[in-house]
Amino acid sequence: MKKISILLVNSSGMPFSELKKLNQATYRQLGGNVKSLPIGLLYISSYLAKEFPDRLSQKLLDFGAERDYVGDYDSVESFIAETGRTAVTCQPDIVALSVMFSTAHTFARKIVDIFKKLWPDAVFVMGGVHATAVTRHILKTVDVDYVFRGESELAMADFVRNFEHREQISIRGVYSKKDIESNMDQLCDPVMNLDELPMPNLSLLNMSEYIKTETLMKLYDEKSNSRTYEFITSRGCPFSCTFCACGTVTRKNVRYRSVENVMEEIKFVHEKYGANAFLANDDLMTANKKRMLSIFEEVGRLGIDKARFYTVGIHCDTTDNDIIDAVARHSRVIRFPVESGCPETLKAVKKNVNLDSLKNKIAYARSRNLIVMCNFIFGFPGETLQQMESTVSYMRELNADWYTVFTAIPFPGTEMNRQFVELGCIGQYDEELWETSHYGNRTFDTEECSAEFLTNFVYEVNLDLNFINNFNLRSGNYQKAILLFEDINRMYPFHVFAKIGLYMAYSGNGNTEKADKIEAEIHAMVAGDPRSRNMVKAHGRLLADTKFGDLLASEAAA
Repeated sequence: MKKISILLVNSSGMPFSELKKLNQATYRQLGGNVKSLPIGLLYISSYLAKEFPDRLSQKLLDFGAERDYVGDYDSVESFIAETGRTAVTCQPDIVALSVMFSTAHTFARKIVDIFKKLWPDAVFVMGGVHATAVTRHILKTVDVDYVFRGESELAMADFVRNFEHREQISIRGVYSKKDIESNMDQLCDPVMNLDELPMPNLSLLNMSEYIKTETLMKLYDEKSNSRTYEFITSRGCPFSCTFCACGTVTRKNVRYRSVENVMEEIKFVHEKYGANAFLANDDLMTANKKRMLSIFEEVGRLGIDKARFYTVGIHCDTTDNDIIDAVARHSRVIRFPVESGCPETLKAVKKNVNLDSLKNKIAYARSRNLIVMCNFIFGFPGETLQQMESTVSYMRELNADWYTVFTAIPFPGTEMNRQFVELGCIGQYDEELWETSHYGNRTFDTEECSAEFLTNFVYEVNLDLNFINNFNLRSGNYQKAILLFEDINRMYPFHVFAKIGLYMAYSGNGNTEKADKIEAEIHAMVAGDPRSRNMVKAHGRLLADTKFGDLLASEAAA
């Protein structure tokens, strides 16, 4: 029997319009060498390999990693076509495309259109969080044959069996164009015992490229040669935050891998690929304190030299000093997703945070020499300027090392999306909004504020609290400030505010020679780089009380 050929495709989360201007850098452009493992597809691949050990051939094409090369082509369309031709020499039987984020919608549609012309006889299927949230719209507007809703390992195996035997496709959570008028509210059956899943099929990728990539947690890791591996130890979250799409796929169906199973994966990637830093991308790792502490403890027993263990976020109310101690033994960074410093806003978005208690936890984390990072979101439905200012005031009191600030993005499948639709701010299937949804931008007006105001407000909160009035500058912890600002300068060499922060840190440290050199670099940046100059033009008022309050005027005079 002929082997079934499957091409797994991970679409880039970067919007199609951004890919088109990837080489037209602006001062808001993303920096760094960031490649994230397509974990969902790797799990599907490993499960298929287990179920069909001799009857499948699989390839994986990760546009998230390939996007660095888009500038080598005449257009994004030719980039897609030539990348596909290079990766696949024979027509695949099944093309399975993962679309996790709404920002990838247009790009994913382009992939389907182009690959359909390359391989007209292939069956095209789509899955992922975004595909689950807008199944009907995708089936109506995108030339795919099937959409998988929810976690797809079991359903994909059933699909391949049906395909292999030419049987009619009838699988829970899998829909085709003939189902457009149906409810389409079922999800694929999930794997309940995660230990039964084989480890992700890493053999499909050049792991050396992913292991050495940047991550949000690796940036401040003492400039060590850490080799970071992203993975998950659980699925699902018991909470119902209005801005999160996790429940779209899992519906609060929380499941955990055993500690032994997690250690098996960590040992494997260390021995096979030399990984020594491990980033758990769980939705809520602190939901089970005993298990989390056991994982940290067992990582310490593996004997991996300079081993690091990170989590993407530590829930504010399910974290205590024991957990902070465990993090401090294995990491230099701890991240608290706070989201708001206003009690009324937190209640509205169904996020439980004891704001008073959090101040003590952050102080304790700092006492353990952790770099404390906090997430905040602005622009929730109905959130007033007064409430946003209340959050900024709270942030000033929190004394974190770094604040990651976002605009509220109404991802399809979230309660927040439905709220904005009901308010008339956005359409139910607003592809233009999806294409322009960036965590720092707002592209639609609300009754409370315009899109332009909110975008500028959020970015200036970032510049103010992270750079000009950074807590480490204010408290005289200049070495930590230097560590933070140097990494920003490395990723964003045009970021004049980061360079000014470095100047302040070295001046405060008494290193006048270094400070003088940086001052000259600041003037050269503003004079020679339009991105730096545009930053000062747009946000220079924040520099009024610094030595660089008349930076543009001095450059004009020169």
